Amino acid sequence: MKTVDLKPDAGMFKEVREYFPHQSIRKYQGDLANSIYQALTGGEKNIVVEAPTGLGKAGLWGAGCRALESGR
Repeated sequence: MKTVDLKPDAGMFKEVREYFPHQSIRKYQGDLANSIYQALTGGEKNIVVEAPTGLGKAGLWGAGCRALESGR
């Protein structure tokens, strides 16, 4: 199991940002999106995200998956 300490002001990879459903990125969202994308592109099959309510896990997960499917 890998644990990631998220950085509050990390930018989001452009590959993922293209598919992110909101105009602005809130604290921790960039780093979480990048971590999900890196895990997916690294071949991880089982990913668990534990984060507070309202962080945007569903939108971040969807953006990471769409970026991976597009081959970016």
